[in-house]
Amino acid sequence: LQEEENQILRRLEGLSRADWTNEQNEEQLKQALCRQETLQAQHRKNNEISLEIEAVKTAISTIQSIAENYHVSFVPRLNQTCSAILSSLTRGAYTCMAVDDNLNLYIQSQKRSLPLSALSRGTAEQVYLALRLALVECFWPDRSVPLFLDDSFALYDDERLEQTLLWLAQNYNGQIFLFTCHNREEKLLNMHNIVHTYIKIG
Repeated sequence: LQEEENQILRRLEGLSRADWTNEQNEEQLKQALCRQETLQAQHRKNNEISLEIEAVKTAISTIQSIAENYHVSFVPRLNQTCSAILSSLTRGAYTCMAVDDNLNLYIQSQKRSLPLSALSRGTAEQVYLALRLALVECFWPDRSVPLFLDDSFALYDDERLEQTLLWLAQNYNGQIFLFTCHNREEKLLNMHNIVHTYIKIG
């Protein structure tokens, strides 16, 4: 009986060790499954990031291609159109305008090429107006696009203002909304019999 009892105790001890080992194995299995789920989630995220990277690369390539085509085809046409308008607005004082690769503006006078920063504020405003008008003509050549000018001639002297208003009346096909707190524009429009509607606010 004692021997049989000892055998039973040994079996129980063995079973206890086996249970402890099983518990350890179950815990390790749970940890492994959890780690596997984490890795799978990270793998899915990595795949999504890879797709986003490929999309960004494609977008960059497309933008670069468009920029090259823009520079080759659009910029020369813009420069030519803007130069013609600027020459008319300045009565031939500035005959050419160019945009470089960094989108800096350069103006060609009768004698030399000048950066925009070297011009007077009034002339610079004429350049910006010529650029706006040229963009309208390049983007919408067959449409009458309204033009909004909000006190755009504040830095113009009377001669610049007169020449600009005459050019707009003779060359711009769209409707022009001119907002100003001065009365010079109204006097010049009346003096040259330019058709307009005057609305006084306040």
